[in-house]
Amino acid sequence: MKRLGYLDGLRGLLALIVFGEHFLKVFYPTAMTHETVWHDGSYFDFTFVFSPLTYIYNGAFAVSGFFVLSGYLLMRSVWYADNKERAFHIQQIGRRYLRFAVPITASLLFVLISGQLGLLNNDAFIQETGSKLKNIYQSQEPMIFWDVLVQGFGSSLFAFDYRHNPVLWMMTPEMFAVITFGVFGSILNNLASSQVTRAMCLSIFLSISYFFVSGYLFVGIWIGALIFGVDLLWRRLTRNHRLVALGFFAVGAAMLLINLKGGASNPFLVGKGSEHASNIAYTLYGIAWGGLLLGLLHLPVLQNVLNNKSLQSLGKSSFGIYLFHYPLLGVLAVPIVNTFSLPWGIETLLAGVATLAASYLIGLVSYRWIERPIIMAKSITFQIKYDDYKAQTQT
Repeated sequence: MKRLGYLDGLRGLLALIVFGEHFLKVFYPTAMTHETVWHDGSYFDFTFVFSPLTYIYNGAFAVSGFFVLSGYLLMRSVWYADNKERAFHIQQIGRRYLRFAVPITASLLFVLISGQLGLLNNDAFIQETGSKLKNIYQSQEPMIFWDVLVQGFGSSLFAFDYRHNPVLWMMTPEMFAVITFGVFGSILNNLASSQVTRAMCLSIFLSISYFFVSGYLFVGIWIGALIFGVDLLWRRLTRNHRLVALGFFAVGAAMLLINLKGGASNPFLVGKGSEHASNIAYTLYGIAWGGLLLGLLHLPVLQNVLNNKSLQSLGKSSFGIYLFHYPLLGVLAVPIVNTFSLPWGIETLLAGVATLAASYLIGLVSYRWIERPIIMAKSITFQIKYDDYKAQTQT
C-alpha cells in the first residue's frame, strides 16, 4: 500500500513537539504550563502560554495527534487487507508486535547499560535545578537483562509498564488497538464481501468499541479509525472534497483556538490529571485532530507543506526518536550542561540540539534496519486490493 509522505511529515512535527515538552521539563521546569501554577498575565504568558505557540511544546496535544494518526492508519491497513486467511491477519499482528517490541527492547537495553555505567545518576542535577527529569534507573533496584526482555517483549506492550522509560505508557494502547483491529479485519473479510456491508460492519464495530474506550486517554486511536470510515463514505458520496475538507479543518482549528483560554495547564478548561491532561481533554484534542486530519487528507496545499523531505525523514525516524530521546536527555543533555561553563541558555541549546540529533540518528537506524524490513513484509493480495480500489475511485 502506498505510503502517504505528508503523514510522515506530520509525524515528524509531532515528534519534535514531544521532544520539546520533555526538554523544557528537564531544563526549564517552571516555564512548563503543564505544571500546576498560577499565571500572572506577564508577557511570557501572553506570548507562549495563551497563544498558538503553546502547541509547539504541548505534549498532550502531540500525543493525541499520534493516537488519531495511528488509528486512521491501522484501520486503513485493515480495510484494504482483503484476505480471508486467519493466518494472514495473525501475521499482520505479529509483524506490528515485532516492530514495537524490538526497538522498545533496544531502548531498555540502552537504559540498562547507561545505568550500570553510572550515566543516569542525575540526582544532584535534579535537586539543584528543580528539574522534572525522572530517575529511570533506580540504583536501589537495579535492572537486569531479564527485566529488559520481560518489559520489552511483554509488560510494556500488554501491562502499561513504563518504569524505565516514561514514554512507554503509549505502547499498551497501541498494541491493544493492533490486536482489536486485526481480529476485526479477520472477521470482516470472512463475513462480508460487498463494500456496503463492510462499511456497515465497520460503523457498528467502531460504535460499540468506542463505548468501551471512551473514558481512556487513548480514545484518539478510535477517533482516528472513525475518521477513516468518515473519509471512506465521504469519497463515495460527495465530489466537492476541498470545500468540505476546509470546513472540517476549520472546526479542528477553532477547537484549538478555544482551548487557548486555559493554556496547556488546563486544556479545554476541564482540568488535568496527575500526569497528563484529563481524559476529557484527550477526547477533545482527538476530535480536534479528527477535523485537522480530514482536512489534511483533501487539501493539497497542506500536504505539500508536510511533504518536506526533512519532515518526512523525521517522521520515519519518529518511533526511535520517541523511544530514545528521554534516556538521552539524562545520558547526554545533562552532562553537556554540567560540563560547560556557559550561559544557561547557550548550554541548554547545545544540549537540546545534540540530544535531538542523537535521537534522530538512532531513530533512522531503527527505521532502516529494524522497522522497515518488518514493514516491507507485505501481502501481495493486500497491494493488489488497494490498487484495484484506487483505480475504481479514480474512474
